[in-house]
Order: sequence, then structure tokens, then C-alpha cells
Amino acid sequence: MYTLLLVDDDRAILEMLSLALDRPGLHLLTARNKTRAAYLIGHHPVDAAVLDVQLTTANQREGLDLLRLLRQNHPNAQAIVLTGAPDADLEEAAYDAGAVFFLRKPLSLPDLQRELLKLGLPDTNHQRPAAAASVRRSAERGAAHHLRLRPATIS
Repeated sequence: MYTLLLVDDDRAILEMLSLALDRPGLHLLTARNKTRAAYLIGHHPVDAAVLDVQLTTANQREGLDLLRLLRQNHPNAQAIVLTGAPDADLEEAAYDAGAVFFLRKPLSLPDLQRELLKLGLPDTNHQRPAAAASVRRSAERGAAHHLRLRPATIS
């Protein structure tokens, strides 16, 4: 069973991601705040995570704190970092903390699913019909996307 942790303070985004990604062979863990996410990281195996960077207005980089905690507790776990923040330094900070991919909101669900497949998420062809219909409706409403990958380092 593949375990995916989804963390976003926006309930609608969290629900949409949960519906879109739920499938046989996947155990989804969800959290809307840093406290709950930290608990899940400490008490469950996690193969991969999708982490929103800004979970409150007080600390604009809580998701990066969670990423560091994830890497400490689950060294082999992979993480995708999401943000809607316009912070230019955030992408580099996310990669420095251990992110594998960095996505800007609004995001495209097919792009997110493609990146998660690269991390070992069970194949999207086994997605439940109701979830697929919900994702199609969301896509029809028009979700723009911006995908940024860390450049490969050549030694």
C-alpha cells in the first residue's frame, strides 16, 4: 500500500486533491494544519507528500518545516511542494529542504498526477469513476498551471 500525505489549509483544494487522487492501492492521509500534519508524519509511514507551503498567515513557510520533519522521519519519502505565494526565493528554499518537485497554484491536476506517478503513486488508470468525473468537472472550470522542476545538476 502506497501512503500519500496531502497538506493544504484550503479545504476545497484538499477535498479536490483527495477525490482526484484516491484509488485502489493508495492510503491517503490529509491535514489542514501543521499540528495535524506533524502528528501524521510521526505516527504513519509516508511514501510521498504534497505540501502547501503557507498554512497560516503567521508563518509563511510552515510547509517547509513539515518537509524537513518528513525527511527526518521518513528519509526515503518524496515531496511535492505547492504554493500560491509570489515569493521568488521560495522555490530554492523548497529544494534545499528536500522537495523533489515545486508547483505553483493554481495547478493542473494532470500535472500533479504525472509528477506523483514519477514518485510511485499507483497508476491513474485505476481511478474511481466518481473521482474521475469530479476531476473532469474541475478541469472544465479551467485550472491554469505552472510547473517548475529543479534543473539537473551536472558534475
